Amino acid sequence: MDSSANAVGNELENARRRFRSVLRLLILVLTINYGHPTLRWEPSIRPPKPRSKSVQESLLKYVTTILVRNIEIVAAVAHEPHTSRPADGTSANPQAYQVDVISTNQPGNPVEQGELASGTSQNDRSQSTSPSAFTAISNPRTLTPPPGGPQIYIDPYFDNTPPGIDCKIVTGKPHKLSGNGKKTSIWELALMIPSRDPLENHVATVAKYVDRVWHKKHKSISDLMPKFTKYIVARSWEKMDRRIHHWSSRCFLSYLVAVEENALRAAVEPTMTLSRNDTTLSSKLLRMKDKDLTSIMNNCPNATMRPTITSLLTACRDMRSYPKPEQRVKSEDKSEDRSCLYTRDTCFEFHQLLISTLVGYKAGLNKLSKAYNGKIPDAQKLQKMVDYAKEVWQYGSLLWKIAYSQILKDHLSVLRRKGWLMLPVKEHGDDEAGRDDGGGDDGGQDNGDEDQGGKIEDEEFLTISNILLSDSKGIDKAFVEWICLQVDRWQAPRKITSFVKRTRTPPTKITLLAVKHPEPMPTNEAIEPWGNTIKDVYAHKHSEYKAEDVIGVLENKIIIGLKPVKHPKIFDKFDPDLPETASYSYAPHCEAVLGCLSKFHPCVAGNDALKKCLQSMDKNSFAVSKLCCPVCSELFNLYRGGSDAFHIDGHHHTLFQVELPIWLPLDIVVKLTAKFEKILGNQLRYMMSEHHKHANAPSGQSGDGLSSNSSNDDSDDDHGSEEESLYSSSDWGSNSDSE
Repeated sequence: MDSSANAVGNELENARRRFRSVLRLLILVLTINYGHPTLRWEPSIRPPKPRSKSVQESLLKYVTTILVRNIEIVAAVAHEPHTSRPADGTSANPQAYQVDVISTNQPGNPVEQGELASGTSQNDRSQSTSPSAFTAISNPRTLTPPPGGPQIYIDPYFDNTPPGIDCKIVTGKPHKLSGNGKKTSIWELALMIPSRDPLENHVATVAKYVDRVWHKKHKSISDLMPKFTKYIVARSWEKMDRRIHHWSSRCFLSYLVAVEENALRAAVEPTMTLSRNDTTLSSKLLRMKDKDLTSIMNNCPNATMRPTITSLLTACRDMRSYPKPEQRVKSEDKSEDRSCLYTRDTCFEFHQLLISTLVGYKAGLNKLSKAYNGKIPDAQKLQKMVDYAKEVWQYGSLLWKIAYSQILKDHLSVLRRKGWLMLPVKEHGDDEAGRDDGGGDDGGQDNGDEDQGGKIEDEEFLTISNILLSDSKGIDKAFVEWICLQVDRWQAPRKITSFVKRTRTPPTKITLLAVKHPEPMPTNEAIEPWGNTIKDVYAHKHSEYKAEDVIGVLENKIIIGLKPVKHPKIFDKFDPDLPETASYSYAPHCEAVLGCLSKFHPCVAGNDALKKCLQSMDKNSFAVSKLCCPVCSELFNLYRGGSDAFHIDGHHHTLFQVELPIWLPLDIVVKLTAKFEKILGNQLRYMMSEHHKHANAPSGQSGDGLSSNSSNDDSDDDHGSEEESLYSSSDWGSNSDSE
């Protein structure tokens, strides 16, 4: 029995070793072929066509939004409802919602993270079944620099845990949202929290707020939600700052600034709607003091005279006398009724208000960033940070009202029809939130906690741009999504609060899970010799190229790739001079772990509370604060099988070296590896064809066959069409070959 178990264990470890090797080789070959490890790829099994989001799915996304403070990636899942009734037939007490949360921490560089919080609201009469709970998860391997010593990684939750325990429920201490009788503002309390404060304390703070809202369900919470939202803003301003300074944000804003007044007024149709359909923004503007409005409008760039919104404010006052529609009226093209605030007189004033608010919001975050040095501030610096945070709050609150207004949709629709909106294009030199050349590999260490170069902000922009794929007229929607993304720290608390205050909403529980980080291992034990992997991949395939020839070409390209001082970091992993003592250490992605825990929970060791938590997870849908990578997307396809379960929104196409969850069974690892082996074979074939093409090129032309990684390289389109044909072929050899 023991020998049989050992054999299965060895077979599983060999399969995981093969997966790591295939993935690393694929990252290298993609980088050689295209300059970046990006797959033009779709999942093997398409998930069911998305339906209207349920309350549960929308709430999950908002939960991941407010749990991300700065550099976390958070995944969450709901729990199935409990419908049992007491034996005496009386009504049972309402069961608690529970949210399970998992977070992957990336301490190497905070230029990361992102999510597009989106969802549909539903009323209390919704027939959808409510979840019983929500859970999140964490891989908190933290980079800790001891005084005078080298940086080391520690796993704070598993230092004294018995062997075999790799997952546990962790609890934290909630932060105070008000002082103890002192004149201490929420800004001071939140900004004084250390940047390395454990995630469980933040989760506990969110959970405590949700509980307080539920207990005050039938009372006013006018003071509670703004205070909590300020806490969220104060804890995540660094992420907000990266977003508004991202290269795509600069492009979005520059396109808006370029709109001219006379052309805009001429483009707006004179007809208008006499109904109150923008009351939220209107009320906000009318409540603001004149000096505050003047201060905001003074941010407007390129203004020949001091801009005002006199006509817009008049329209807001006039709207009070308009009838309130019973429901939104939609035109024949299914667009919502035009805002009564949007006329030829108000269009350019609103345009200047939009730009001024965005510019002021960006400037406030920039000042807050400059005042912060990563340490707990002293009294003088704290006051500066509080002043700047209040400035961010002022602009952000107004931008939030604008983001969800009808007048914004009307305005951007006009700009789109006139061709004044464009999708941002990354220019050479836009590096501060650019992409890492090595698919997540760091040349100095063989680990996964490195500077990923703002990939998640890039993924957020990709999510926005994908709107255009399904709607050729959707570029105005992309601008709306971009603005909404900037203020999701206002929208998410509002949506969660509204949900909890509904009459039928039971108590809501949020649980944080910690998962043990994989122990580092020697690279030569974790990874196969790459030449052996190629030989095995070619052993059972018909191809015009021999494995030995492929290995020889790849060896040459590795040598060439290592020559430039600044080269893609993946080449360092294949450096012939790489020390044998190199250590391999990568973490699984949080969404992959959460799905695995739900699918294979009988394999997870833990106490009764953990087992009960895992057993009750609702497998229908998961939420994550970023797009899935190709590996996680394929894993969810395997989790899903032929069912409608394990739904997760969206994926990106950049390949990372990533570890697999430890509870995956052998058959899942083998199937996943086979998928990426096929893609590797396609890419090796393409590499060889390009090599021979360059080798036979006339004298004087480049023969190294390495991509320039230039976004302006027209040959990238040719690569794409060839790659698509490779992926669509039944085999990765020539199309005429058979298996």
